[in-house]
Order: sequence, then C-alpha cells, then structure tokens
Amino acid sequence: MEFSNEATAVESPETTISQPLDAASKLDALRAWEDRVTASVTRNPLESLSALLVGGSALFYAAEKGTNPKVKTFWDALYYITTCASVGYADVFASTQTGKAVAAVVFTFGPSLTAKVFDRPRNEPAALENALAPVVARLDAILAELRRLRA
Repeated sequence: MEFSNEATAVESPETTISQPLDAASKLDALRAWEDRVTASVTRNPLESLSALLVGGSALFYAAEKGTNPKVKTFWDALYYITTCASVGYADVFASTQTGKAVAAVVFTFGPSLTAKVFDRPRNEPAALENALAPVVARLDAILAELRRLRA
C-alpha cells in the first residue's frame, strides 16, 4: 500500500471534490489495513501459517534458485522457510537480498503464528456474545440483588 500527499478524488452522490490526504487520514487508512490483516490472521491460525509457509517458500525459491547452491527445488526452499518459522536453524542460508527480505518476514511473523497454530479458529463476535450471555445474565442478577440490598 503506497501513500502520497497528492490530492485524491472523493466522490459523493452530488459532486466530486478533491481533498488532500493528511497525516491523520493516512494513519486511519494504515490502522484499517492493520485491523483487516489482524482479523484475517487470527480467524484461523493454521490457515495463516500455511499461507506464510507456502507463499514464503515460493518467494524464497524464486529469489534463490540459480544463485544459491543449496536451493535446487521448492522443497529446499520450504525446508528453509519452515525452520525460519520455528527454531531458526537450517543448513540453508539466503544469498540474495530478496531471499533475505523474505526470510526476515518469516523470522518476524513465523514463530508467533507457529505458537498459535493449534488454537481453534476464532468465531464471529456474535458467537462469542452468545457464549457469554449466561455469564452476563448471572452478573446482572447479582447486581440487581446488590441494589435491592442497598435500598
């Protein structure tokens, strides 16, 4: 996602106006993007980890094939990327700048996704609200009883 200071067109039913993107709107856009990514990743950690491993391996293989003697097949790349996401040790090392960048991303996000891989997929907020309904009802009853006793 790229941000610029140039004016952007904002369309409304009546007219199209041009307004500059200020720092606050850029920050809001960045936070909205972050919220979407976070929700996507936490919804199903196993799916997210699989995407990181397969996608990272494909990118690493594309970057390293032909230049890295230890990366001859996709499986060599997968071996390296999976170690990046867990213990961080392998006998394969990135030799290109792109390969190092891919490895850095996997080293950064891989261990946390690996730690959460067996968590159950997150349900929608409505399901959580329904699960907590008996607790809320009980707390409301306690509160009502306390109010009655104080009266």
